[in-house]
This record gives sequence, C-alpha cells and structure tokens, in this order.
Amino acid sequence: MSTQKSHRHLDALQSLRGIAALIVLLRHVMICYPSEGIIRNHFIDVALNSHAAVVIFFVLSGFVLSISIENTKIDIHSTIVFWIRRVFRILPALMFVTFLSIIFTKISLSSLPTPGSSDFMEGLLPHNLTTSSVGVIKSFLGLASTYVPQNWTITVELIMAVLFPLLVSLTRSFSNGVYWLLFTGIIVTCTAGEGGKWLPPFYGMDFILGIAVYRFWNSSLWRPSVLATVLSVAILCGASSFITEIVGHSLPFHYATTSIIEGFAASFVVLSLTDHDKVARYLSVRPLIVLGDLSFSLYLVHFLVVSILGRVFAPFLLNYTSFERALIMAAATLLVTLPISWFIFRGIEIPFNRLGKKLSGDFLNLIRKRSHATY
Repeated sequence: MSTQKSHRHLDALQSLRGIAALIVLLRHVMICYPSEGIIRNHFIDVALNSHAAVVIFFVLSGFVLSISIENTKIDIHSTIVFWIRRVFRILPALMFVTFLSIIFTKISLSSLPTPGSSDFMEGLLPHNLTTSSVGVIKSFLGLASTYVPQNWTITVELIMAVLFPLLVSLTRSFSNGVYWLLFTGIIVTCTAGEGGKWLPPFYGMDFILGIAVYRFWNSSLWRPSVLATVLSVAILCGASSFITEIVGHSLPFHYATTSIIEGFAASFVVLSLTDHDKVARYLSVRPLIVLGDLSFSLYLVHFLVVSILGRVFAPFLLNYTSFERALIMAAATLLVTLPISWFIFRGIEIPFNRLGKKLSGDFLNLIRKRSHATY
C-alpha cells in the first residue's frame, strides 16, 4: 500500500472520529432539549445514535493503538512507555475541562433555572455540586463522572490501555489469538453486570475488534465494497432502534446485544476506511479531518458548554417550540464548542502529547544507559 493511500485512509479514520464526536454532541443536546413527535424522535434515534458513536471510538482506539505498538517488542519497558504516552494523551485535556466544570458549579450562573429543558438538563452540573475529596481526585483522573458526565468512557479507555499491550501480545503469540480473544470478549459482554466497574470488561470486546481490524488490514485478504460499507453504517445507526421495536420497550444504554451488533458493524466501517480507497476518499477532506483533530476536546467540553448556554439562553428559548429550542441549542453549542476545542487541542493536547513522548523517550534512554553500564 502506498504512503499516499495510507495517509488518506488514516485521514478518513480521523474524520470518522470527528463525525462520531459530533453525533454525541448533537444527541446530548437533543436529550437536554427533547422535541415532540414520534417520527421525528425515531429519526433522531437513528441519525444520532450516540451509543454507536461511542462504540466507534473504542474500535478506533483498538485499531490506532495497534498501529502504534505493532513494530515494538512488547516487554515491561515498552509497556511503561505505552502507558506514559496514553496518560499524557488523555488526562491533561480531561483535567482542564474538569477544572472548568468545577469552577462553573461554584458561580451564580449555574444556579439559574432552565425552563423548557429536560430533567436531565436541570440536573446537569448543578450549582454547588459537591463530592468528597476522593471524588474530586477521581474526577480529575477520569474515574468518576461527577463533573464530566461522559467520564465513564474515559475510565474504559484508561483501563483498557493498561491491558492493551497484553492483548496485542496474545494475538502475536497464538495464530488464532485474536479470534479467541474476541470470543472471550463476546462472552464477557453478555455476562457482565450493569454499569460501574463492569463497563471496561463490557466494552473490552470493541478494543479487541479494533485489533482484529488491524490484522485484517495488514493481511490485505479482501477489500470491502461500498455497498457493504453503506449497509454496515445502516446497521450501526439502526441496531438500537430495531431491537427496541422487536422487544417492545426501551433498552438500557449498555445492552449486550446492541453493543455486539454495533461493534461488528463499526469494525466493518473502520475496515472499509482502511482498506478501500474509494470509501476513504469520501471522508479525506480537510474540514472533516480538522473536526477529527478536535474530536477529543469537543467530546469532553460540550456538556459544560450546553450547561452554560442553557442557562444564558433560558428566557429567550421559551419563545420557541421544543424542536426550535433543540435546533437553536445545537447550533449555539457547536459554534461555541468548536473554538474552545481548538484552544484545548492546540494549547493542551498537542503540548502534553509532546511532553509524554519526551518523557517516554527519556525513560527508554535511561534504561538503555543502565543496560550498557551492566556490560
């Protein structure tokens, strides 16, 4: 595969990440400002399937992290390097957004009501939100969702980062290792408890799927068709709504059958973008790539922006219908979140990523010097 094509395919994956983050943002706005109308809400459920977007995040993480360590001998030293870089990739931006959220809950603006919104919006980052000192520390470390509601996904990312070198090592050691891991992941997903500590094992399958996508990509055994990719996107977006219609009642957000179906559909979409030039070309456009660059910061900060704008715009929004309120808040949230995300990306993410690489490099140099000294 040529370097140009590889870059295009990776650019397409970055764009996919940005689209997934945008879907999460818009879906959360719709949750905060629900609109009336069954048909409209069914369409929103499919077009803005935030659970599917999160699954895409996890599968993409498994794929991209596989690339980052594939040519590395996995031992204790390379594993520590991997952990250092992962921590500096995730925590600095999260800590900054957590700090801003804590500040917001302490100022008078957070005490203003949000008439016309949902109960969820009313309880989002309320005034004088308090927790224990341990709770605050856990929030800064991505292990509690008190100040950043979507922190549960960060917890999954961090815990899977601890295990990821081991998972990749197992796929190298056994010819069918990735299939055994995937089988194990499906069993764990189906048997995991509800919420909390069970979420990392519940979504561990998606990271294994990311590893599997990388293996298929490297093997170049086949190329997904455009039609199959479109079908996979349809399954990815519509799985939750379809299963809900079958069972006749709403499903829990963390539902094993939905998660497994979406995981495999997301894997095929990612594989299509890595192994089909025509599909990748559609997403390899500069605005979408930039959105992908900003996706992590956008994902972290958008709930804080919704909380602030909802309180500022509350009297103004009452003059509009529920659907108009949702559209206004979606547009306003996006317009405010994008420049803030750019600032976090440029001012925090990039510098700390570089610092993580420098520290991990210094660690490796120290290990090498000690190794030479023993001889």
